[in-house]
Amino acid sequence: MGRADVLTLPDRLAQDLRRRLSAGEWTPGQAIPAETSLAGTYEVSRNTIREAISRLVTEGLLRIQRGVGTIVSPPPPPPASMGMGHFESLTDSIKGQGRMPRIVLHKLERRTGTPEETRKLELPAGARVLYTERAIYSDDELLSYGYDRYVDSLFPEVLDETLFSMSFVDIFASLGVRTDRTEVEYHAVHSSSIGWNRSNHKPQLYVLLDRVHYAQNRPIFHAQTYCLEGRNRIYTSTSR
Repeated sequence: MGRADVLTLPDRLAQDLRRRLSAGEWTPGQAIPAETSLAGTYEVSRNTIREAISRLVTEGLLRIQRGVGTIVSPPPPPPASMGMGHFESLTDSIKGQGRMPRIVLHKLERRTGTPEETRKLELPAGARVLYTERAIYSDDELLSYGYDRYVDSLFPEVLDETLFSMSFVDIFASLGVRTDRTEVEYHAVHSSSIGWNRSNHKPQLYVLLDRVHYAQNRPIFHAQTYCLEGRNRIYTSTSR
């Protein structure tokens, strides 16, 4: 699959930490070993460990608690229902403003799903998920970073990277799948660990759209889209 298949050392460490979380080595609310301890275990620098942990913090699997350390995140409470009609893709919203959307793939990998990922997608423990990281632009202005998980069995074994330069609606249309329901949670997030290839690593404010898309009442896609505050306009409608 080319460049998107190449994992950096922090990626590989994050993958192993996900595996240990999936195995229940640490339970929700429990602190994982300190960075110095993990650096010794894996024989890498603390900076490498810090990068790996930041990926899991971004994914919501871990969180930093002052005075305690890095702890395993508890399962989120069930979202409250709110009728907002049809949720359009961000690229559709961009087009609706007369602008040109562009999606850039940063990472594409198949891996064992974490307990939270398999719970969201209603998959058995240890099931494989397809994971992507993508940036969305509007007329070359960066709008958002996306961390997405798909039900892997929907995709062919050999993946075409160009598929992931399309919106999720078009991706599923190419697979002959039509989503019919979306659950959305909105959160304000202030973080310095969102995104990649950033020249400015100061914390930024994002609006997180945490969405699960369904087809025939089965979840097939869990998307966490971090929208840069003030740069997005999202449309919903009661049609479709």
